[in-house]
Amino acid sequence: MSSVKVDYSNLLASASEIETTSLIVKIAIEELPEIRESIESQGKNHDNCFGKISSDIENTLNNIIKKMMNLSNDMRTIVNTFTQAELAMIEGMNIHSQGLENVLKSQYNFTFNEELTGYNYEYYQNLFNKTISKASDERTKSTMAAIFLATSFPHMNYFWGGGHDTICEGLDPTWGQPKVVTAEGSTTTGTEMPNSLDCSGYVSWALKNGGYNIDGPMTTYDLENIGNKTPITTATQNNIQAGDLAFMEGHVGMIIKVDGNEITVSHCSGTGGMNITKMDTTTGLVTEDWNQEANRVGKTYFTDVIKVNYNN
Repeated sequence: MSSVKVDYSNLLASASEIETTSLIVKIAIEELPEIRESIESQGKNHDNCFGKISSDIENTLNNIIKKMMNLSNDMRTIVNTFTQAELAMIEGMNIHSQGLENVLKSQYNFTFNEELTGYNYEYYQNLFNKTISKASDERTKSTMAAIFLATSFPHMNYFWGGGHDTICEGLDPTWGQPKVVTAEGSTTTGTEMPNSLDCSGYVSWALKNGGYNIDGPMTTYDLENIGNKTPITTATQNNIQAGDLAFMEGHVGMIIKVDGNEITVSHCSGTGGMNITKMDTTTGLVTEDWNQEANRVGKTYFTDVIKVNYNN
């Protein structure tokens, strides 16, 4: 078994510094036309030499930005791959890490404030493809897909009925675009919101992109019945794993980590959209929620777990 040492915090910090520098250079490029105009207005055109020079500078800087963003993309891929390898336990990899919890929280908090509207589809699709390609089985791929959308992608709002028209393979370029809620039964029905997913749409998407054999989107009821359901307080003795589901009446999420008597669940909730919630399987109570607006700590939430057979 391969043994790898990773300091996630340093990797992510380096990627962030590269992205910040790229943004500064991009802003400088956008200011060049104004600088050119200012110089020319002072009669210092010099036969348009500056125009040619500035064009060359723009091309050079744009190429630098492209290379920097590709490097940042690759670094975030490394972070995604190893954090998710550790959570989902990719076969043949033994990870000795520092800062895993802090990095996942950092990524979640970073994307929580990033606008989904107009997201860079090509960038994130490439990042997703690289990340998901590292997994060796359906359970791991599904878990990695769920984690990716929750922690490494612009924050997904909750969209009633979202993801139930079709299941896309990979990311949906229409996410974030204005769309009318047509599904009945919600206070948002008939209103326009950024297109996204609801709880079962999110879990269906993760399963589909992990290779689980489903023909189309599944409702919460469908997902409740895809495996053996057991009370959350018996999860430990029933060998619950990452990739299994957490369930309560009308709501479902995917378990992305099991650590002794604690499970970590990723879910798309009507309270704040994409959420990461931890629960104690001995008490059935929430121990931590990264979406602080949810106010769930110390309360009951998911009541059952569903063991998913990925060899269906």
